[in-house]
This record gives sequence, C-alpha cells and structure tokens, in this order.
Amino acid sequence: LDEKKIEEYLQKHGIDTMRDLAPKRKIMGPPKRKPMKRRTTQKVHNEHLSNVLEDYT
Repeated sequence: LDEKKIEEYLQKHGIDTMRDLAPKRKIMGPPKRKPMKRRTTQKVHNEHLSNVLEDYT
C-alpha cells in the first residue's frame, strides 16, 4: 500500500498519524566549552641557588 493513501484514509476517519504526535527535537549547536582558568605567573624564588646564579644585566 502507498503511504499517502494510508494517511488520506486515516485523515478521512479523523485519526492522526504517529508522525504528527512525535515530540519535536530541539536542534542543538555544538557544546559550549568552559573557559580555561589561567594561572597567575609568579616569580620563582631561587634563594637556595643564590651562590650559583649570576646576574648578567
């Protein structure tokens, strides 16, 4: 049987097809990424190497 004929028959008798009753899906975009937490740059204290390090300024 043809799908269109079946739908016409059901509509004549007041019966809705299951296609019309199916819940609509929401179209979702790509998932949003959480912003990365940036670490604050801290100067490293190399006091334990004070006798080895030299100042080249």
